Amino acid sequence: MSEGKFHTIAAGEDLASLAEEYGFRHWETIYDHPRNDDLREQRPNPFALCEGDKVWVPAKEPKTHRCKTGTRHTFRVRRPRTRVRLMMVADDDRPYAGCKYTLKVGDETFEGSTGPDGSLVHEVPASETAGTLTLWTPEAEEPEQWDLELGGLDSVTTKEGLKQRMSNLGLMTEGGDDAALLEAVNALRRRHGQAALTSADEIDPVTREAVAMAYGCEDHAYFGTED
Repeated sequence: MSEGKFHTIAAGEDLASLAEEYGFRHWETIYDHPRNDDLREQRPNPFALCEGDKVWVPAKEPKTHRCKTGTRHTFRVRRPRTRVRLMMVADDDRPYAGCKYTLKVGDETFEGSTGPDGSLVHEVPASETAGTLTLWTPEAEEPEQWDLELGGLDSVTTKEGLKQRMSNLGLMTEGGDDAALLEAVNALRRRHGQAALTSADEIDPVTREAVAMAYGCEDHAYFGTED
């Protein structure tokens, strides 16, 4: 039996989708493997990998079950799921609290009301890469709707990861250049009473942590050198 293999992360992949692809119920089985020690240090958020990252995928060990002959047996396979967490806020940073919403991911539909901080959290199939969110806000006569791209978030230790978060936070336009990133980062720094930077290359670990915390991600536990 093969001991495993290295998998090169493609755009849009994360540990949850990788577990789905290789038949693992839990993404931790891959992420926590000793041969991924360097990966965990560089990418502390398993759901924010970067295209080109190398991930060691251990060999899948078969399971054995004893069954009586002459009897029908049913085995249910639990498919991997991942968490989607969204924060809905107005342009003035006021949370859309208690607002009705509908989230559609694949053939599943989730309905509810946003929390006091404007948040909503659901476990969705790890294999799904897109969804649709419909939100009823007090200001709008008609509900607002967004097409969601699930996964594909780069690490906050990279410029691309910073740009993605700044865009999702509404602080810069999607696909913006380094100048737009610098303007967005400085807007966030001003909120915290920090001096403006003069170059996107000056973005330091403390600023990256502020971005990650504003975004609500878990990868603010470590900040290394930018790729």
